[in-house]
Amino acid sequence: MLRASTIVRSSLFVHRHTSLSSKTFISNVIKIPCRHLTTSTPPPPPPPTSNTSQHHESSSSSSSSSSSPSSPKPLPNKSRKWKYLLGAAIILLPSIYIYDYMSAPTHATDELEDTATLYREKSTKEIAFSWAILKICSINFIVEYGPPLLEWAEQQGLAAPAHWFIKHTFFKNFVAGETLQECATNADELAKEGMGVVFDYSVEAGSGSKEAFDSVADEIKKTIIVGKNAKLKPFACLKVSGLTSFDLLDRLSVLIQHSVAVPLPSTSSPDKNQTSTEQTIKKRILPPTKILAKAPSSLSPSELVEFNDLLSRLDSICQTAKENNIPILFDAEQTYYQPAIDLLALYFCSLYNRDGPLVYNTYQMYLKDGPERLKTDLANAKAYGYHLGIKLVRGAYMVTERQRAQQKNYSDPISATINETHANYAEGVKWALTHLDHAGVMIASHNEDTITSSISQMEELKIDPKNPNVQFAQLYGMGDHLSLLCVHHGLRVFKYVPYGPVELVTPYLIRRMQENRGFLGSTSSKERHLLW
Repeated sequence: MLRASTIVRSSLFVHRHTSLSSKTFISNVIKIPCRHLTTSTPPPPPPPTSNTSQHHESSSSSSSSSSSPSSPKPLPNKSRKWKYLLGAAIILLPSIYIYDYMSAPTHATDELEDTATLYREKSTKEIAFSWAILKICSINFIVEYGPPLLEWAEQQGLAAPAHWFIKHTFFKNFVAGETLQECATNADELAKEGMGVVFDYSVEAGSGSKEAFDSVADEIKKTIIVGKNAKLKPFACLKVSGLTSFDLLDRLSVLIQHSVAVPLPSTSSPDKNQTSTEQTIKKRILPPTKILAKAPSSLSPSELVEFNDLLSRLDSICQTAKENNIPILFDAEQTYYQPAIDLLALYFCSLYNRDGPLVYNTYQMYLKDGPERLKTDLANAKAYGYHLGIKLVRGAYMVTERQRAQQKNYSDPISATINETHANYAEGVKWALTHLDHAGVMIASHNEDTITSSISQMEELKIDPKNPNVQFAQLYGMGDHLSLLCVHHGLRVFKYVPYGPVELVTPYLIRRMQENRGFLGSTSSKERHLLW
């Protein structure tokens, strides 16, 4: 399979090993006179001359005109423009390649450098498309101004063309389809490569009617039922914000953090010297059923109805997961909704994880308190006799988290440096792998060091690569080289395969763009290097 990089490298080789100037080099490649490259307008037609001089001119320039039958025809303006573009491409493509090559991480395992094996199932067209999208997502201007530009387009009645563009670019790379059927087809293709899937109906409603939320719950249950017949047993996942309003999640989170009177182990009231985070962690030591029972007493009648509807939807989903033996993941969201989401996830863990991890909560390790929350929940699970399902991620809400912290004038909940986040994640992996007697873990990461070190830890701890309580995961359209590395080691690896209507999964796509810019150790530059 011939790659674009092979052509570009060949051109670079010729250029480097000749004495031609750049202008002459380009001129020889595309066969146009160098003088045409130094002016912004086409050269004037030559004055009439004899047939002899015209013939002599044509031997050195393809743009000369002649009345002689043997003379070449004048170069049309359209053709000339295309040749100009080709010349520009020959200049720009090597520059882009050199930039990607120099910016890519220099360390890599031999297995990752074996790109012929890694991408043997992909066509040249697929590789080029993936490289282009990942490259676009690394451009700061697009990441910064893309979301507001999309919002402006929707306000101006241009939603249809905007969504058409998204569907044929970012959506195509990061989303498995608009329907469950399209998603299932992609799942079958991934199974051929030894990878399972996490079915993800990527709708973040946050507003809407009871019927709309019920519809999302029904769709999630369909993913579970479809997953029962998949070639490799998948996971399903849910976003709580797709099942209820943001207002209710915000209200519950406030109650859990501040208003609900929860008796602590040593005292009936919080210690004034403790931080809010420390108080929240202590509350998590109690059975989630006891904490949850306190919340409804502080809700309005309408909020209580909405809260009970949410519990009913979640219980129905978890019951469907149990009946079909398909694990269900509670996705993490913004910290201002997370206390409610955590509490709900732990509540259903305590109900459905008595015999093993079926319900998983997600831990965002870019948060300063990430490791302590994980350790507390593990201790809680062991003390009250259930398994804790753990999905470890770094996090994908940095932009909105820091904006809100600044607007509301509270401390940034995210670790100050990338190295602190890496340390948190490494601690979480170590803690989870050493507590598999009452836990299951999904190591969801696009960081090469994380994957390789986790594999080493499993070997040191003599954990079977096929242990059903350990799995790795990457997002669809990202980190394929790491997924294939896990397959090579015989590990259980899953790709998050999101699906849904373009207009409803746009928030998901925006976060993927932000991740690919390089935040939190994303290896998008390395992946572009390997694709190239």
